[in-house]
Amino acid sequence: MESDDSWEEAVEERLELMPKKTSIQRAVDIKIVMIHKIIWFLRKMQIPVEKPMIEEKVDFHIDERLKEYVNSLKDIEEVDRVVMLFKLLILFGIPSRIYIVLGEEPKCFIESRLLGRIREHHGRYAGCVFSVDSCLRLKDQSYHFSKSTKQFSAARYVAEGLSKFGMDRKVSGGVDHFFDDLDKERMRKIPSSIEKMKRHPKFVVESMLRRDQCIYPKRPTFGLFRGEIIYSRENIVKLRTKEQFYKMGKDIGSSKPYRVVKKDEQETRLYAPWQTCDLVVEGFGESMYQDFFHPNFIPQGCVYINNKSARDVAYLLGFPYRICFQGFLKGMPINRGIFLEKRNLYVFSNFLFQYCRYLEMKEKNERGALGFKKWRFLIRNAAKYLKIRRGLGLK
Repeated sequence: MESDDSWEEAVEERLELMPKKTSIQRAVDIKIVMIHKIIWFLRKMQIPVEKPMIEEKVDFHIDERLKEYVNSLKDIEEVDRVVMLFKLLILFGIPSRIYIVLGEEPKCFIESRLLGRIREHHGRYAGCVFSVDSCLRLKDQSYHFSKSTKQFSAARYVAEGLSKFGMDRKVSGGVDHFFDDLDKERMRKIPSSIEKMKRHPKFVVESMLRRDQCIYPKRPTFGLFRGEIIYSRENIVKLRTKEQFYKMGKDIGSSKPYRVVKKDEQETRLYAPWQTCDLVVEGFGESMYQDFFHPNFIPQGCVYINNKSARDVAYLLGFPYRICFQGFLKGMPINRGIFLEKRNLYVFSNFLFQYCRYLEMKEKNERGALGFKKWRFLIRNAAKYLKIRRGLGLK
């Protein structure tokens, strides 16, 4: 064996948890990288730490001693040092929250409640920022600590997605909610720039709405932004056309649209939700096919039956029915289920059950017959093969 191929020359390769810098193009790639970095950070928080002996009683002095203790440790990266400080603060009962900066290089910082007041951080970073408290509650803090607003939507999506996995639990030292009031106070501050107002999670002004949006009700208000009244983003209402409301099972009750949008010499009439009422369908239409985009499309005195054999049974029994049209898929119409009058439902359901059992038995018998046919073919070929071998004098 050559020396180059010896086991002594083998090198162990380890998979790095922090992904290397790559050129990210798609939005889905941005979200995947964010999730990867957050999981990498959360794994660091699972590493246990030893509680040092500190005789101080005041939280401010405890914080100073813990910083001295952490800074005295050698061969530790800065991120690990901050994570260790956060976990020690929680162990000593000091309410704290750690922030993750998802930049080119991982960074983090801490906000703590000392002497009855939270020591706030005022730095700004190029990447998105997330916070993790002692309960492992993940929140998107990019709006307050990020310089750029390009990835705000991706950060909000990642935070909402990871929170659904139920990561909330105690690290050690109890639960604190002191930072919830801090988040609310930060959200109450009126933004200073147009871009910040566009991305604000709670506030909005009418000039920044799309053509198919309006605000209703126009209360409460939260002050003025460059001469415009600030409203709650929760009160944004989407306007739709008559055809869009029709597919939602709504009928337009007003002849006057809420807004008319003109584009390329074409007018689009938009209506508000309060201008609509539930669609009511009275009986069957003349056509054999009837729209079914919403439960409101079920005719009065009828039921919807979603069974692939329902149409055949209704036809064999001579019951009136209508085929449900549910749209198009790749240019092909989607017809699924039928509408049937309720007065015929009892008889129809019994026959449908028996008809489905008949089809199952028929399919089972056909499979058995097909299998028997294959076995006969196999046995016939085997007999021919043995006959040829005997003719050749072979065993």
